Amino acid sequence: MTNIKIKKLLIICLSLITYNSFAADVSEARDALSKKDDDASQEKSLEEVFEATENNYSLYEDNLTIGVTIPLTARYDSVDTISGSGLGDVSINARYQPYAYVPGEVTKTFNGSFKTKTGDNPFKTITGKRLPTGSGYYSFSGGLSLSKVVDPVMLFGSGSLTYGLPESDVNQIRNGALLMEVTPGLSG
Repeated sequence: MTNIKIKKLLIICLSLITYNSFAADVSEARDALSKKDDDASQEKSLEEVFEATENNYSLYEDNLTIGVTIPLTARYDSVDTISGSGLGDVSINARYQPYAYVPGEVTKTFNGSFKTKTGDNPFKTITGKRLPTGSGYYSFSGGLSLSKVVDPVMLFGSGSLTYGLPESDVNQIRNGALLMEVTPGLSG
């Protein structure tokens, strides 16, 4: 064999070895980059966030949350330069999610509240002297929230109704007439 033939044979052998080594490296890299079952994904991360949030809001095992809202209110009327501050209307709230979060399903949450008339009553304050901090009547509210995860966003919708109980024996003069009763009624 001549030197040229030996050199060509050597180059071919080295090329084959290099090619096989490169092909093995590419195959290993492709395998390493392919998604495994236990790899993190955006969907799994989002699911973990919702599960953590759901667990954070649950007081009891049946997904019930109860709370109290105690507002401190400050109001100012720049036209008449009067103000009012103090405790507003305290409310008791409840939130109930009947079913645990299931990926791909619509999540339903029911909520309700009872608002007291603990703030300064607008029907008992002296007009022009001080602004009220409350509504002056009791009310009940109820609602429903729906949500669904559609990767990469969450769709959300809600609706609620509030019923204000009538307040009698108001006995306040408004615009020259005696106001005897207030009937707030239904709002949504």
